[in-house]
Amino acid sequence: MPAQFARYRARPVVIEAVQLTRDNVREIKELLGKHNYTEKPWDPVNIYIHNEHGDVVAEPGDWVIKGSRGEFSPCKDVTFREKYEAETGVAPKARP
Repeated sequence: MPAQFARYRARPVVIEAVQLTRDNVREIKELLGKHNYTEKPWDPVNIYIHNEHGDVVAEPGDWVIKGSRGEFSPCKDVTFREKYEAETGVAPKARP
């Protein structure tokens, strides 16, 4: 019998997230903890997050997600809004 794709649905999982802006870089770095990102003095508005894929960049407008295993990763705003909704059922509002 030839191989076939089966259909699967992602399990619902609750994550924590915060949207990165130019005004909250310092606060998000504090939430991440010093060992979870790299400082780049020439790039003060982006955050270089360490995760299983190496260093990944979170830019203003991106969401920084804390996954179910405590791992951190950035997510583009459009992807975040397609995939997640606030637990209260109200989509998060973007910050200017």
